[in-house]
Amino acid sequence: MTEANLGNHVVHIPSGNENNPAVYNPGTWSGAGSCGALTVSPGTGKPCSGTGNTNQRRVTALANPNAGAYYSEVSIMYDGSSSVYDGLLVTVQHRFSNNFTLLSNYTWSKSSPVAQTWATWVQHLPESRQPGRRTQQLRRRPAQQLRHFDGCQERCQRRADEVGNLGRWQIAPIIFVTSGTRVSPTTGSDASLTGVLVDRPNLSGDPYVHGQPRKFWLNTASFAKNTAGNYGNTRPYTLVGPTYADLNLAGTRFIPLHESAQLAFRTECFNCLNHPSLLGPVAAMNSSVFG
Repeated sequence: MTEANLGNHVVHIPSGNENNPAVYNPGTWSGAGSCGALTVSPGTGKPCSGTGNTNQRRVTALANPNAGAYYSEVSIMYDGSSSVYDGLLVTVQHRFSNNFTLLSNYTWSKSSPVAQTWATWVQHLPESRQPGRRTQQLRRRPAQQLRHFDGCQERCQRRADEVGNLGRWQIAPIIFVTSGTRVSPTTGSDASLTGVLVDRPNLSGDPYVHGQPRKFWLNTASFAKNTAGNYGNTRPYTLVGPTYADLNLAGTRFIPLHESAQLAFRTECFNCLNHPSLLGPVAAMNSSVFG
Protein backbone atom coordinates (compact mmCIF):
# COMPACT_ATOMS: atom_id res chain seq x y z
CA MET A 1 0.00 0.00 0.00
CA THR A 2 1.26 3.45 -0.87
CA GLU A 3 0.07 6.92 0.04
CA ALA A 4 0.71 10.11 -1.88
CA ASN A 5 -0.19 13.66 -0.95
CA LEU A 6 -1.13 16.02 -3.75
CA GLY A 7 -1.46 19.76 -3.45
CA ASN A 8 -1.14 23.04 -5.22
CA HIS A 9 -1.76 26.71 -4.54
CA VAL A 10 -2.80 28.93 -7.42
CA VAL A 11 -2.51 32.70 -7.02
CA HIS A 12 -3.32 35.73 -9.15
CA ILE A 13 -6.59 34.27 -10.47
CA PRO A 14 -8.50 36.95 -12.43
CA SER A 15 -11.77 37.86 -10.76
CA GLY A 16 -14.13 40.77 -10.50
CA ASN A 17 -16.79 42.51 -8.42
CA GLU A 18 -19.81 44.64 -9.18
CA ASN A 19 -18.96 47.94 -7.51
CA ASN A 20 -22.10 49.84 -8.41
CA PRO A 21 -25.05 47.71 -7.28
CA ALA A 22 -28.55 48.99 -6.80
CA VAL A 23 -29.55 49.79 -3.22
CA TYR A 24 -32.82 48.38 -1.92
CA ASN A 25 -35.12 50.94 -0.29
CA PRO A 26 -38.24 49.63 1.44
CA GLY A 27 -41.52 51.49 1.49
CA THR A 28 -43.47 53.42 -1.14
CA TRP A 29 -43.00 56.80 -2.78
CA SER A 30 -44.98 59.63 -1.24
CA GLY A 31 -42.66 62.48 -2.07
CA ALA A 32 -39.06 63.62 -1.90
CA GLY A 33 -37.21 61.89 0.95
CA SER A 34 -39.74 59.10 1.35
CA CYS A 35 -37.37 56.65 -0.36
CA GLY A 36 -34.12 57.71 1.22
CA ALA A 37 -31.62 59.25 -1.23
CA LEU A 38 -33.71 58.28 -4.26
CA THR A 39 -34.59 61.44 -6.19
CA VAL A 40 -36.36 59.99 -9.24
CA SER A 41 -39.97 59.21 -8.45
CA PRO A 42 -41.14 55.68 -9.31
CA GLY A 43 -44.72 56.95 -9.08
CA THR A 44 -46.88 58.01 -6.16
CA GLY A 45 -47.80 55.04 -4.00
CA LYS A 46 -45.47 52.68 -5.86
CA PRO A 47 -42.62 50.75 -4.20
CA CYS A 48 -39.37 52.62 -3.83
CA SER A 49 -37.44 49.65 -5.24
CA GLY A 50 -38.29 47.71 -8.36
CA THR A 51 -36.71 46.31 -11.48
CA GLY A 52 -37.83 49.39 -13.40
CA ASN A 53 -35.67 51.84 -11.43
CA THR A 54 -32.54 49.71 -10.91
CA ASN A 55 -30.19 52.29 -12.45
CA GLN A 56 -31.73 55.15 -10.44
CA ARG A 57 -30.98 53.20 -7.25
CA ARG A 58 -27.36 52.45 -7.99
CA VAL A 59 -24.65 53.74 -5.65
CA THR A 60 -23.38 56.41 -8.04
CA ALA A 61 -26.88 57.70 -8.85
CA LEU A 62 -27.80 58.04 -5.17
CA ALA A 63 -24.51 59.79 -4.38
CA ASN A 64 -24.77 62.22 -7.31
CA PRO A 65 -28.06 62.08 -9.23
CA ASN A 66 -26.75 64.23 -12.09
CA ALA A 67 -23.37 62.64 -12.84
CA GLY A 68 -24.26 59.22 -11.41
CA ALA A 69 -27.12 58.77 -13.85
CA TYR A 70 -24.56 58.11 -16.59
CA TYR A 71 -23.20 55.01 -14.86
CA SER A 72 -24.74 51.58 -14.86
CA GLU A 73 -22.78 48.45 -13.95
CA VAL A 74 -19.23 49.14 -12.81
CA SER A 75 -17.06 46.05 -12.54
CA ILE A 76 -13.61 46.05 -10.98
CA MET A 77 -11.26 43.37 -12.26
CA TYR A 78 -8.25 42.24 -10.28
CA ASP A 79 -5.97 39.23 -9.86
CA GLY A 80 -6.27 38.85 -6.10
CA SER A 81 -8.12 35.53 -5.99
CA SER A 82 -6.46 32.24 -5.18
CA SER A 83 -7.25 28.54 -4.88
CA VAL A 84 -5.84 25.81 -2.66
CA TYR A 85 -6.10 22.12 -3.57
CA ASP A 86 -5.24 19.23 -1.24
CA GLY A 87 -5.60 15.56 -2.08
CA LEU A 88 -4.73 12.15 -0.69
CA LEU A 89 -4.17 9.20 -3.02
CA VAL A 90 -4.11 5.72 -1.49
CA THR A 91 -3.07 2.82 -3.71
CA VAL A 92 -3.42 -0.83 -2.72
CA GLN A 93 -1.94 -3.57 -4.89
CA HIS A 94 -1.97 -7.25 -4.01
CA ARG A 95 -0.88 -10.25 -6.04
CA PHE A 96 -2.70 -13.47 -5.30
CA SER A 97 -1.95 -16.96 -6.50
CA ASN A 98 -2.90 -18.16 -9.98
CA ASN A 99 -1.73 -14.89 -11.52
CA PHE A 100 -4.51 -12.81 -9.97
CA THR A 101 -3.70 -9.13 -9.22
CA LEU A 102 -5.88 -6.56 -7.46
CA LEU A 103 -5.12 -2.85 -7.89
CA SER A 104 -7.27 -0.26 -6.09
CA ASN A 105 -6.94 3.52 -5.91
CA TYR A 106 -8.86 5.80 -3.56
CA THR A 107 -8.66 9.58 -3.86
CA TRP A 108 -9.94 12.12 -1.34
CA SER A 109 -9.55 15.74 -2.33
CA LYS A 110 -10.64 19.19 -1.27
CA SER A 111 -10.36 22.52 -3.01
CA SER A 112 -10.91 25.89 -1.34
CA PRO A 113 -11.40 28.77 -3.74
CA VAL A 114 -10.80 32.14 -2.11
CA ALA A 115 -12.23 35.17 -3.86
CA GLN A 116 -12.58 38.76 -2.73
CA THR A 117 -16.25 39.14 -3.65
CA TRP A 118 -19.09 41.43 -2.65
CA ALA A 119 -20.02 39.20 0.29
CA THR A 120 -23.57 40.57 0.60
CA TRP A 121 -25.08 38.65 -2.26
CA VAL A 122 -22.17 36.56 -3.47
CA GLN A 123 -21.81 34.70 -0.21
CA HIS A 124 -18.30 33.75 0.86
CA LEU A 125 -17.32 30.41 -0.58
CA PRO A 126 -17.09 27.84 2.23
CA GLU A 127 -14.19 25.49 2.54
CA SER A 128 -16.03 23.19 0.21
CA ARG A 129 -15.20 21.38 -2.94
CA GLN A 130 -14.17 23.22 -6.05
CA PRO A 131 -16.91 23.47 -8.67
CA GLY A 132 -16.86 20.40 -10.82
CA ARG A 133 -14.30 18.76 -8.56
CA ARG A 134 -15.23 15.22 -7.55
CA THR A 135 -14.06 14.74 -4.01
CA GLN A 136 -13.92 10.97 -3.67
CA GLN A 137 -12.92 8.45 -6.28
CA LEU A 138 -12.47 4.71 -6.11
CA ARG A 139 -10.85 2.71 -8.88
CA ARG A 140 -10.53 -1.03 -8.63
CA ARG A 141 -8.84 -3.02 -11.33
CA PRO A 142 -8.49 -6.74 -10.77
CA ALA A 143 -6.75 -8.61 -13.56
CA GLN A 144 -6.67 -12.39 -13.84
CA GLN A 145 -4.67 -14.44 -16.28
CA LEU A 146 -5.16 -18.21 -16.51
CA ARG A 147 -2.60 -20.35 -18.25
CA HIS A 148 -3.11 -23.98 -19.26
CA PHE A 149 -0.06 -25.67 -20.70
CA ASP A 150 -0.72 -29.27 -19.56
CA GLY A 151 2.27 -29.19 -17.22
CA CYS A 152 4.55 -27.73 -19.88
CA GLN A 153 6.64 -24.58 -19.39
CA GLU A 154 5.49 -21.45 -21.17
CA ARG A 155 8.29 -21.52 -23.69
CA CYS A 156 8.32 -25.23 -24.30
CA GLN A 157 7.46 -26.79 -27.61
CA ARG A 158 3.68 -27.06 -27.72
CA ARG A 159 2.09 -30.09 -29.20
CA ALA A 160 -0.19 -29.62 -32.16
CA ASP A 161 -3.24 -30.72 -30.22
CA GLU A 162 -2.74 -27.86 -27.72
CA VAL A 163 -3.88 -25.36 -30.33
CA GLY A 164 -7.47 -26.42 -29.73
CA ASN A 165 -7.26 -26.13 -25.93
CA LEU A 166 -8.23 -23.12 -23.81
CA GLY A 167 -4.88 -21.46 -24.36
CA ARG A 168 -4.47 -18.30 -22.20
CA TRP A 169 -7.25 -16.14 -20.85
CA GLN A 170 -6.89 -12.64 -19.48
CA ILE A 171 -9.76 -10.87 -17.70
CA ALA A 172 -9.38 -7.18 -16.82
CA PRO A 173 -12.37 -5.46 -15.17
CA ILE A 174 -12.23 -1.78 -14.17
CA ILE A 175 -14.59 -0.52 -11.45
CA PHE A 176 -14.89 3.25 -11.12
CA VAL A 177 -16.92 5.00 -8.41
CA THR A 178 -16.86 8.74 -7.71
CA SER A 179 -18.93 11.19 -5.70
CA GLY A 180 -21.34 13.49 -7.50
CA THR A 181 -20.74 16.91 -8.98
CA ARG A 182 -21.42 19.91 -6.75
CA VAL A 183 -23.78 22.63 -7.97
CA SER A 184 -24.95 26.00 -6.66
CA PRO A 185 -28.65 26.79 -6.20
CA THR A 186 -29.86 30.01 -7.81
CA THR A 187 -33.22 31.69 -8.36
CA GLY A 188 -32.47 33.21 -11.76
CA SER A 189 -34.26 36.40 -10.70
CA ASP A 190 -33.42 39.71 -9.04
CA ALA A 191 -35.65 39.55 -5.97
CA SER A 192 -32.90 41.23 -3.95
CA LEU A 193 -33.25 44.19 -6.35
CA THR A 194 -29.51 44.77 -6.48
CA GLY A 195 -29.20 44.37 -10.25
CA VAL A 196 -26.50 41.72 -9.88
CA LEU A 197 -28.69 38.67 -10.73
CA VAL A 198 -26.96 36.13 -8.48
CA ASP A 199 -29.76 35.62 -5.95
CA ARG A 200 -29.95 32.31 -4.11
CA PRO A 201 -33.10 30.63 -2.80
CA ASN A 202 -34.11 29.85 0.76
CA LEU A 203 -33.87 26.23 1.86
CA SER A 204 -36.42 25.05 4.42
CA GLY A 205 -36.05 21.25 4.41
CA ASP A 206 -34.23 18.27 2.96
CA PRO A 207 -33.00 19.34 -0.49
CA TYR A 208 -33.04 15.78 -1.87
CA VAL A 209 -35.79 13.37 -2.91
CA HIS A 210 -35.86 10.01 -1.10
CA GLY A 211 -37.86 6.82 -1.39
CA GLN A 212 -39.39 7.30 -4.84
CA PRO A 213 -38.41 6.95 -8.50
CA ARG A 214 -35.73 9.40 -9.50
CA LYS A 215 -37.70 11.72 -11.72
CA PHE A 216 -36.26 14.52 -9.60
CA TRP A 217 -33.01 14.60 -7.68
CA LEU A 218 -33.84 17.75 -5.71
CA ASN A 219 -36.92 18.22 -3.59
CA THR A 220 -38.26 21.36 -5.25
CA ALA A 221 -40.76 21.92 -2.43
CA SER A 222 -37.86 22.64 -0.05
CA PHE A 223 -36.74 25.66 -2.06
CA ALA A 224 -38.38 29.08 -2.06
CA LYS A 225 -37.38 32.31 -3.75
CA ASN A 226 -35.83 34.97 -1.58
CA THR A 227 -38.09 37.85 -0.64
CA ALA A 228 -37.69 41.42 -1.91
CA GLY A 229 -34.53 43.09 -0.67
CA ASN A 230 -33.22 39.92 0.95
CA TYR A 231 -30.82 37.15 0.01
CA GLY A 232 -31.40 33.41 0.30
CA ASN A 233 -29.84 31.23 2.99
CA THR A 234 -28.27 28.70 0.61
CA ARG A 235 -24.56 28.76 -0.17
CA PRO A 236 -22.50 28.03 -3.27
CA TYR A 237 -21.71 24.43 -4.20
CA THR A 238 -23.71 22.92 -1.33
CA LEU A 239 -25.81 20.55 -3.49
CA VAL A 240 -24.30 17.23 -4.56
CA GLY A 241 -25.39 15.32 -7.65
CA PRO A 242 -25.74 11.56 -8.11
CA THR A 243 -22.81 9.25 -7.46
CA TYR A 244 -21.14 7.96 -10.61
CA ALA A 245 -20.43 4.23 -10.84
CA ASP A 246 -19.19 2.29 -13.84
CA LEU A 247 -17.94 -1.20 -14.68
CA ASN A 248 -15.83 -1.81 -17.78
CA LEU A 249 -14.61 -5.27 -18.68
CA ALA A 250 -12.13 -6.67 -21.17
CA GLY A 251 -11.60 -10.36 -21.90
CA THR A 252 -8.76 -11.66 -24.04
CA ARG A 253 -8.05 -15.22 -25.17
CA PHE A 254 -4.61 -16.14 -26.44
CA ILE A 255 -4.40 -19.15 -28.77
CA PRO A 256 -0.87 -20.38 -29.42
CA LEU A 257 -0.13 -21.01 -33.09
CA HIS A 258 3.62 -21.43 -33.03
CA GLU A 259 6.46 -21.13 -30.57
CA SER A 260 6.84 -17.45 -31.46
CA ALA A 261 3.31 -16.69 -32.70
CA GLN A 262 -0.13 -16.60 -31.14
CA LEU A 263 -3.64 -15.48 -32.00
CA ALA A 264 -5.44 -13.06 -29.65
CA PHE A 265 -9.22 -12.73 -29.47
CA ARG A 266 -10.37 -9.70 -27.45
CA THR A 267 -13.82 -8.55 -26.42
CA GLU A 268 -14.70 -5.46 -24.38
CA CYS A 269 -17.79 -3.95 -22.83
CA PHE A 270 -18.22 -0.47 -21.41
CA ASN A 271 -20.80 0.21 -18.71
CA CYS A 272 -21.39 -3.53 -18.61
CA LEU A 273 -24.23 -3.28 -16.09
CA ASN A 274 -26.04 -0.71 -18.26
CA HIS A 275 -26.17 1.63 -15.28
CA PRO A 276 -27.28 5.21 -16.08
CA SER A 277 -24.69 7.88 -15.34
CA LEU A 278 -26.58 11.04 -14.43
CA LEU A 279 -25.21 14.56 -14.53
CA GLY A 280 -25.62 17.05 -11.72
CA PRO A 281 -29.13 18.44 -11.19
CA VAL A 282 -30.29 21.73 -12.66
CA ALA A 283 -30.25 24.08 -9.66
CA ALA A 284 -31.74 27.21 -11.23
CA MET A 285 -35.30 27.73 -9.97
CA ASN A 286 -36.36 29.63 -13.08
CA SER A 287 -35.57 26.60 -15.27
CA SER A 288 -38.39 24.32 -16.46
CA VAL A 289 -36.26 21.31 -15.47
CA PHE A 290 -35.30 22.56 -12.02
CA GLY A 291 -34.47 19.66 -9.72
